[in-house]
Amino acid sequence: MCWPGRTWPRIRASSATPAGSPTTAELSTLLEAALAQLTADQVTERLDEVGIANARLRTMAEFAEHPQLEARDRWRDVDSPVGPLRSLLPPVTVPGRESAMGPVPAIGQHTDAIRAEFASGRDRTRRQEQS
Repeated sequence: MCWPGRTWPRIRASSATPAGSPTTAELSTLLEAALAQLTADQVTERLDEVGIANARLRTMAEFAEHPQLEARDRWRDVDSPVGPLRSLLPPVTVPGRESAMGPVPAIGQHTDAIRAEFASGRDRTRRQEQS
């Protein structure tokens, strides 16, 4: 990528070296020196050229506007106590089945049901311990 024809056998031989080892630190130093003068787009282009998976760190606003989310139809509108909100589908979906995207609950909406569920579990555990 940055040093055509150079093999770096010591680093290549230690690809399973744990993070924080001297080889990892050495590799980090080499990479930082090699990439410091490049723009993010140039680094991405070079990594893509040699088949190294990569991604750019985005702000929340950049993430929300990422064109692939729209292209892959990943956004859904869900109801909430403050009105409709744009929400992402879960990462794993089943083709032909729409993911359940229920409304966002109001604060405290399910509190009593959850407390009752935990209380019944506690009661069940006490009964089991007593028998």
